Amino acid sequence: MICPNCGKENVEGAVFCASCGNSLNNVVNNTVNNETTDPNTVKISDLASVDVNDNNVNVSLNSEKINDVLDGKTNIEQNPNMIRDVIGMIVPEDKANEVYDKFKEGLQAEMEKSANNPIPPQPPKKHISIKKIFGICLLLFILLSIIYNLVFVDNVNKDEKTSDVTTTTTTTTTSTTTTKAVSNDYDKNVAFLMPVEDIFSVNGRGVSVTGYIKRGNVKVNDEVQLIGIADTKTLKVVEIEKNREKVDSAQAGDPVSIFFEGVDRYDFQRGQVLATPNTIGAHKKFEAEIRLLTKEEGGRHTPIFTNYPPQFIFYNVEITGVIKLPDNVEMVNPGESCKVSIELVASSAMELGDEFTITEGNRTVGKGTITNIIS
Repeated sequence: MICPNCGKENVEGAVFCASCGNSLNNVVNNTVNNETTDPNTVKISDLASVDVNDNNVNVSLNSEKINDVLDGKTNIEQNPNMIRDVIGMIVPEDKANEVYDKFKEGLQAEMEKSANNPIPPQPPKKHISIKKIFGICLLLFILLSIIYNLVFVDNVNKDEKTSDVTTTTTTTTTSTTTTKAVSNDYDKNVAFLMPVEDIFSVNGRGVSVTGYIKRGNVKVNDEVQLIGIADTKTLKVVEIEKNREKVDSAQAGDPVSIFFEGVDRYDFQRGQVLATPNTIGAHKKFEAEIRLLTKEEGGRHTPIFTNYPPQFIFYNVEITGVIKLPDNVEMVNPGESCKVSIELVASSAMELGDEFTITEGNRTVGKGTITNIIS
């Protein structure tokens, strides 16, 4: 490229003349003149010019061409000497070649250094698949299940075994005690007694009465009395059924169904008792020793006075009555005991020593034991 000012030849692509410093932006090489120039391509030197005078740097930008590049109307020419041109725009031309040579030497050294010390290839990152995650979770679940079975279930089994041993011992002891107590009830001299629980009418035949035998024994064709609430009746046992099988006799503790003929379903009421004739009576007035439950035991919060009218439970039946206190007793507080006289509105089967419950609605407020039967 020849400078039009001094006529000396310069390096192809130079921006300033190396001899006189004249700008070579408008100078076109003869070889380039012979080629067709792309109108959509601009050189980087066409976008800006730099003048350095007495340590003052003046930069001139061609805003029109820069805007064309930014808008995509033109492209910057891919010139191999682009770096040299940029250096020539910043550094004085007499220093530009020297700086450019040092830049190439440094670049070459870095390339050689990289070739001698290549960066070791990094192993590809391993990604855990969903199947592996599911397998790990399943394995942990199995391990936890094994630990649970070994630790907790064994302890529970040991506790159950210990509990079974204790229960067996308790049951054996209880059975022994019960056998001794019930064996006395099996004595022939003990009178039969069974509270009535349910009544069933057998069409065309009679009535079947169910309940647990409290004491003694009963046989087919025995005569028994129906006692309590209504008038006393004497009946004959026609059939005895235990565990849905007909039997000839039953004894204390057996759940039985006793069938009677010639009677109506309304002749029986829950709370009446079947008993050996003339062994127990129906009474309305008696004396008893009672104890009122405390507030903490679920009883009353306030004391009772004479003519207190609760309900009394005898043999599965609840009968209203009136409590009368002794003349020298004004009231009985919860938790206290007292000898009282009681009169029921209906008769109930009872005998000395029988226990009963005192209630108010669905709440138990006291207990009592019969000490004397008046009438």
